[in-house]
Amino acid sequence: MILSKLATLLFFASFFGIILCLGYLAHKKQSKILSVALVLLPAIIVAIRFQTGSDTENYKDIYDSLNSTSLHDAIIQITSFSFEPFTILSARLSDFIGFGYFFYFLAHSLPTFAASLFVSKKIDPNRWWLLFASIALILLPYSLNIMRQTLAASLFVLLLVLLAKKQKSWLAIVATFILMISCHFSSILLLPVLFIHPLISRKRFESLFFLLFVVIIISLAAFPFIFSFISSNELLPPKYLEAIGVSKFNLFNFDFVIFLALSVFLYITRKFENRYSPEHNQYLSLIILCNLFYAGIGFFSAYIGRMSDYFWPVAVIGIWFLLDRFRDSFRLKGIVYICLIFTYFVASCFILGNNQIVPYGVM
Repeated sequence: MILSKLATLLFFASFFGIILCLGYLAHKKQSKILSVALVLLPAIIVAIRFQTGSDTENYKDIYDSLNSTSLHDAIIQITSFSFEPFTILSARLSDFIGFGYFFYFLAHSLPTFAASLFVSKKIDPNRWWLLFASIALILLPYSLNIMRQTLAASLFVLLLVLLAKKQKSWLAIVATFILMISCHFSSILLLPVLFIHPLISRKRFESLFFLLFVVIIISLAAFPFIFSFISSNELLPPKYLEAIGVSKFNLFNFDFVIFLALSVFLYITRKFENRYSPEHNQYLSLIILCNLFYAGIGFFSAYIGRMSDYFWPVAVIGIWFLLDRFRDSFRLKGIVYICLIFTYFVASCFILGNNQIVPYGVM
């Protein structure tokens, strides 16, 4: 078991290092070929997977089931919230062209890492390779387990970037949101995030920080009553009513602790000099606060608490924004950042055992 975990750690450390080096070379040489390789490498690892991941067999069963039913039955499954449109389309297309499970997994992993690369380059054109390597490391084990939600998470971060633009394209925003839902139905619960930025964009974020924090805490306290109202009035399909039911109170929520610490440090260092616009920093801080709401609900409902997974790429970006506010050399900040990201990875996947990444390791 120990040797297996050490081998797993070595595999992911090597993966992280290779992506960092490839990304740096792609940026330095402005090479499109290396940029394509950055996306293909993690995507293919996920696609071949070698029985890796807790949901792999389940995904295979879904693939076989979708290709053994008629198109009419597939449409019924969409309307009953059984399977998402993208899941059905990718499964049937993969079966049609004859690539089987490989293409089915690749259809999810390729856009996941492509969207992450696009977001990294948009957020920081000079340090994008550092951001992408970190996001890829965090998303890789998630892609091996909850690949549909991981794809939706990458689209969600893309959606946040589109919202942060001064010249917004609402057609692109709406299209991305619809595509995100078509990859995983749970992402519809992120709809409130779309309305938050316009509400605060005309006011000073600093004056709203503690007010928002208080609102979040109150909302968490009120959640059991809100769920009771939703349940009694059957405002959601039975499948989701059962999934979001209030569970036994859990004292420790890893996501909540991480995002709470990050939001506090971002607020403390808000007046530090940094390369990013005030709007960019304010928006990032706000999104992290929004995630506190979803992660906090994880104290009560594991299903809604899982919405916090959508924000993990934002946390990776937020950690870099925080470190970049200090005047130390880039080399020092980069080393600290890499250590923090890999520490989170080890804590999440090895200590807390959040992801089953067999045979790269046995959790």
